[in-house]
Amino acid sequence: MTGVAKKTVLRLLCEIGEVCREVQDVMFRGLTCRRIQIDEIWSFCGAKEKIASAEKKAQGWGDVWTWVAIDADTKIVPSWLVGKRDTHCAIEFVNDLAGRQSVSAESWRILMKLEVASIEAPEFVLAPDYVQKERSYHPQYETIQDKTFEGGWMVVDNRQFQNCKFLRVHFVYSGGLFGFRDCEIDAESVLSLTGSAARSLALWKAFVQHPERKPFPF
Repeated sequence: MTGVAKKTVLRLLCEIGEVCREVQDVMFRGLTCRRIQIDEIWSFCGAKEKIASAEKKAQGWGDVWTWVAIDADTKIVPSWLVGKRDTHCAIEFVNDLAGRQSVSAESWRILMKLEVASIEAPEFVLAPDYVQKERSYHPQYETIQDKTFEGGWMVVDNRQFQNCKFLRVHFVYSGGLFGFRDCEIDAESVLSLTGSAARSLALWKAFVQHPERKPFPF
């Protein structure tokens, strides 16, 4: 159709997309949106979440959600985020949206169709007039108890482990909630961070490793 290789077109799309993202990030500031609707769009990378192995999930495979905000009046998209359908991504997305709104703007409203129950008005950088939440989604936590795991990968997000033993296990954590109760983890087990957890660690390192950084007051 194009007369050129598929990889060439895909590479060009990535380059154009990056430029568009940078332009949008700079231009969409100080907005005066009055009514904003927020929604999520589901997709997946590599394989669906329920069939992707723990090793593949650690590489970024699984369900992917595009969080998108649309101005109901002008139809512009002031903010979007590609990530997981969890509290961390939801808060990051909504705070980015609020940060693009003019502080001096008149009252603004958000019509939310979020399915993450923990997103409440106090989490916003700017408090809207009201929030209409059409549905609530409570993450389902998987309880695993009285088991011994030896080798392999283990995703800990949204899991509660009770009375379990881990030997040479490679844990993967992306920022979700988890719990360990009466568990044993040997010294050969390791931990990898992905997603929002990895970004949080990178931010912390940037702060503490700065040569002119003063000691934290705690």
